Amino acid sequence: VRRALGEQGTTPPATAEPPTLAAIQEAVCTVGGLTRQELLSPRRSARVVRSRQLAMYLARELTPLTLTEIARGFDRDHTTVLHAVRSVSARLEPGSETAETVHRVRAALGREQPDQSLKPTSPTPGPQRSGS
Repeated sequence: VRRALGEQGTTPPATAEPPTLAAIQEAVCTVGGLTRQELLSPRRSARVVRSRQLAMYLARELTPLTLTEIARGFDRDHTTVLHAVRSVSARLEPGSETAETVHRVRAALGREQPDQSLKPTSPTPGPQRSGS
């Protein structure tokens, strides 16, 4: 189609399929220097908690999963996911460590180019979905 439209030199668009919850967890672990086992553990160290919250936030932002479905993937309940989304949203100031980490994870997932400037993310979760 690109050849027919004369768009040979353009880069392919970002994948239309949303990432899986496991892919988001793995990307957060890679960027955060954790194992997936640590991320899913009941540990409450600041490093683990912030990474877990970030993974829950990105799952909510990048997938069509409900809060309950995301919670199941972390062996938590939906209120924990809601708290994580709100907590990460509150820390997403431009240039903040949280914003930089979100940018790196999105780049690892192929959702944005590593050299793109940070775009502020909406501080509120997306539209309410059933099953929350």
